[in-house]
Amino acid sequence: MTTDLNKQDLTPDVIKGVMADIKKTFNDQSAEQSADFKKLEATMAGIEGKNADLVKTIEAEKTANAELKELVEKQMKSMERVASRPNADENEKVQAKSDMKLFEKFVTKGMESFRGATDELEKKFMNTYTDEDGGVLAPNEYVREILKDVTEISNLRAVARTRTAGAGRMEIPVRSSLVTVNWEGEYEEAQDSNSQYQLRKVPLNKIMVNVPITIEELQDAAFDMESEINMDIAEAFAQKEGAAFINGDGVKKPEGILSSSDISEINTEDADGITMDSIIKIAGEVKAGYNPLYLMNRKTIAYVQQLKESTSGRYLWQAGNIAAGVPNQLNGYSYLEMPDMEDVAVNANPIAFGDFRQGYLIGDGAELTVIRDPYTLKKRGMVEFTFMRRVGGGVVKPEAIKLLKCATT
Repeated sequence: MTTDLNKQDLTPDVIKGVMADIKKTFNDQSAEQSADFKKLEATMAGIEGKNADLVKTIEAEKTANAELKELVEKQMKSMERVASRPNADENEKVQAKSDMKLFEKFVTKGMESFRGATDELEKKFMNTYTDEDGGVLAPNEYVREILKDVTEISNLRAVARTRTAGAGRMEIPVRSSLVTVNWEGEYEEAQDSNSQYQLRKVPLNKIMVNVPITIEELQDAAFDMESEINMDIAEAFAQKEGAAFINGDGVKKPEGILSSSDISEINTEDADGITMDSIIKIAGEVKAGYNPLYLMNRKTIAYVQQLKESTSGRYLWQAGNIAAGVPNQLNGYSYLEMPDMEDVAVNANPIAFGDFRQGYLIGDGAELTVIRDPYTLKKRGMVEFTFMRRVGGGVVKPEAIKLLKCATT
């Protein structure tokens, strides 16, 4: 709004308009100046912040330089004392003088001066090879996991009969012979006969171990040591009993399949090892009515997987369909790996064939007993864990199992 202030125009309305224009112009200029001032203020604040950081950095460098200077002086004086000490060994003096030169070179020229230096020179400075030169500042990474080798276990429990026993041994009645019947003519008398029975005895044997451990190990170890001990014991017990079920001699342990004098053997008649014909032959020795399968270790499995007919080239081993529930088969029968079965060798029994659910009985006593004893060795600060279990095993129906025996030379 523009108005010429002539006398004839000075009415109240004109004066109010002029005053409004002046006020608006002043406000606009004030706002613009205020915004400019705020920008300037923010810029100055930023500069001050950077300046404060710079001052702090400079002061920190001054402190570091002063400390470094002090350290260098102390180190040089220490080396000088060794080099000038009257009773110092000559080798110590030579070493101290060498260290002084190297240290001075490092302080004045930095690590670049040691490019291509020998290992002997580099050892004078901080490194991770020795603890005192800085190795303690680079700790090793500790992996919270215990690596364990695979423990091979003969899990005969998967195919044998298992019973719980409440006494020191199990006794199971077995019919040893069937009643004899005869053909008789008219008016002829029947012959007397009856079935015969006997008791098969399977004693329970004790398997146990004592594990002492310090209280410090229980409390400070990075692992739950009590849990680790329990898991290791369960694994060790399973391995021990599995081996006994296969080849135990019956002395303070179960009678194994390979040790039973009642199980008959089928000879391979081949001094070179197992033949396809012998594997087929042993299958014919078990009576119909049983549900048999082969037992062998992994080496023998690999051995028989290579056997095939000489004419057709057909493999005796047959791949199954695991997804459909059909296992791999050997000669039309399933097989199970038992690590404690013998390898293919002269006079060995590498394969067992039979119905182990009817032929072999495993007896379990009470559940695993664990005794935690913090008292006996308390003066030594130790706790003892004693683990105990009673288990038995033995052949109860020999005709259900056959062994394949490699030929003798």
